[in-house]
Parts: sequence; C-alpha cells; structure tokens
Amino acid sequence: MHQDWSYNTFSVWLTAPDADEFRKVDCQHNCFSLVPFPMPKKIFPDFVPPMMAESAKNPFDAPDWIFEIKLDGYRAITVFDAAGKAHLWSRNGLALEAKFPAVATAVSRLKLRSTILDGEVVAVDDNGIPRFQLLQRFQKQPTAPTLYYVFDVLWYNGDDLTGHSILERRKVLERILKPREAVQLGSYVEDKGKALFNLTKEKGMEGIIAKRKDSIYRPGKRTSDWLKIKARLQQEFVVGGFTAPKGSRKYLGAVVLGAYTNGELRHYGYAGSGFSEKGLKDAVDKMKPLLTEKCPFVNPPNIKEKIQWVRPKLVCEVEYAELTADDQLRQTTFLGWRDDKKAKKCFWNSHRSPKRTATGAYILYSFAPNARGLETSTTPMPRAERLTFRNT
Repeated sequence: MHQDWSYNTFSVWLTAPDADEFRKVDCQHNCFSLVPFPMPKKIFPDFVPPMMAESAKNPFDAPDWIFEIKLDGYRAITVFDAAGKAHLWSRNGLALEAKFPAVATAVSRLKLRSTILDGEVVAVDDNGIPRFQLLQRFQKQPTAPTLYYVFDVLWYNGDDLTGHSILERRKVLERILKPREAVQLGSYVEDKGKALFNLTKEKGMEGIIAKRKDSIYRPGKRTSDWLKIKARLQQEFVVGGFTAPKGSRKYLGAVVLGAYTNGELRHYGYAGSGFSEKGLKDAVDKMKPLLTEKCPFVNPPNIKEKIQWVRPKLVCEVEYAELTADDQLRQTTFLGWRDDKKAKKCFWNSHRSPKRTATGAYILYSFAPNARGLETSTTPMPRAERLTFRNT
C-alpha cells in the first residue's frame, strides 16, 4: 500500500498471479476508481537453463504422474529468436550446431518465432535405441543417425509458459510441433511407470523420467517434481587421474573417478573397460594438459599402482553394477566423455525411494512412431495390459 499524504489519498496496486495489468485503486472521500496500469511484459531470454530431475531408486505407479523414457544423449535447449533463427544450446549454454549439423539443419526449418524448446539429442542403433557411446563416436565418425527429441516448450510466440503445468505445456507443444526427419516429439504414458521401467530395462535403455502432472518448469533447478529412475546404474564422474597400463594394454590402465559430496571431491573407484585402443590414446591426450602432482580427492585411493593425477576438470559417463559399503564402484564400464557437463556440478546421486502402490503390468512399446529406424515394436509382459503412449 502506498499513502499519498499531500492529497490525503491511499493508493493500492492490485494484481493477480496471471494478470496482464496492475490496477491502481485510489481512495479519497470514500470514492474508489480503477485505473488500468499495464504490467511490464517479460523480456524474451537468449537462453533458459534446463530444469533437472532428482534421482529415485525404484519405479512406481501413480495417477498424478506422467512417465517418459529417459533418453541417453545430450540435453539441448533450442531458442528461436524473433526472426525465427534457431540456436541450439547445451545445458551449460554451449553451442551445439557444429556438433550436430543434421539436427541444427532440421530445427532451422521449423517455422517458430520467439519460442524455446527443451529436448535431447540422441544417436540411435539399428534397433532405434539411443546409445550414448554412438553419440560420442558421432563426433569423429558419423555412422548412426542423430535425432532431436523434444519433450517440453518453455516459451511460445513471446509468451512465458514456465508457470504452466507440464500437461498444459505439452498441449501447446503437440499443437506447434509436427514430427519430421531428425526432429521428433517425445511421448509419455500416464499413471503407470513400473512396466515402462521394466520395458526400458529389457531393451537395455537408461530408464525413465517421472514428472508430476501439475509441475511447473523451474529453470536451472533440480527438483523432486521430476524424478529420474535408471534401469542401468549410470552416472557422470569427475576424472582425477589414471593408472599405468599393464601387459599388452597401451596408454592407461583405468581412469580414477570421483564426485562431489558435501562440497568435497571424493574418490569412488576406477573405470578401465569400455575403451577401444584409440579411445585409450585419445583419453591420455585429453588428460595431458591437466597433469598435476597433487591428488584432487579428499580421500586418496589406497592402491599399489602408481597414479598420474590430473586436475579435476573432465567429466565422463560410467555404468556400474553397485556401490559397495566402503563407497567403491563395482563392475564399471566407461561410456564416454561428457563435454557438456561441468566438473563442479558432478555430484554423487543420493537415490530417493518414493512410496507408491503398484497397479500391474502392461504391453505395447511405441518408442518413436513415424521416425526412421524407430518403428513400433511389441513386447509381451506378465498380465498383459495395453500401454498407451501419448503426445498430449
């Protein structure tokens, strides 16, 4: 409330959360008048940092959630400026057009203006399954098709949609984006996540993403409104060093892995499998500029092998079987470098286990209808019940 003492007038500006204007209410001698006062329109941003999901350990079924397949690729924000020119950005605001020219060309043909899309760039194998390793190889030898799966719209035609629910945003997305070569509209299922999780596990995919139906978009935030549930235990780790090769192996034995916990970089194990011979050489070349005499971990590894330390700047993706009681990874496989991730943002994931009631299993897997190499397939499951993928 604002008080104007010179005129003995009280003025109040009123607005509702979604109002397009303020209203100034003047009170003098018990008389009120409403004077429209336009609200300043939000400025269209050059980039929006993506909303992120917290980790959950177990899949669940719930009527107030939707479930999507977790895509194993590069998160990508596409910004269409007022002239309709598309800019493809990584989650950290790095330009992706040069990395993925086919995707960049495809999105440039979308007739959108002052619009921001959120999605994932993936490379798919012969069965249409996204594989991160294929995406890594694509940089040097583009042998697998790359696709951009769009699963959210943050701004449309100059209007900020982040305050609307995911289902409302998905309705807009379905209306404005029609699937085409290299650009696909991500699907989802309602209510039931367990069977979708089991199916992704059977297909060797990464897992699922659960999203509350009423969740708004929180740029740059990691929130429990979205949960990632991995069928394969897989995570990004900071590389803090490497061991010497043994026997006939060349260049290195294993990379030394860590992640940030409570602000400290802690050692969690090693990854030696998953490298080709060329990949081993490339890894050493990548780490050479970062060589140091200082161990970067607060809990240095206790092994006989000599370790060459590197400054903790590089991030890699690793698959593993489990974390032991003494906080060491078992059965690790190096999947690839994550140039789109910052080391300081590489935290050890503490898995959450939401309590939900199981509601049964179902069938029919339709990963990407109408997309090249991603035809509909059907997989029998216990107590067969039809699984309907939705775009709205």
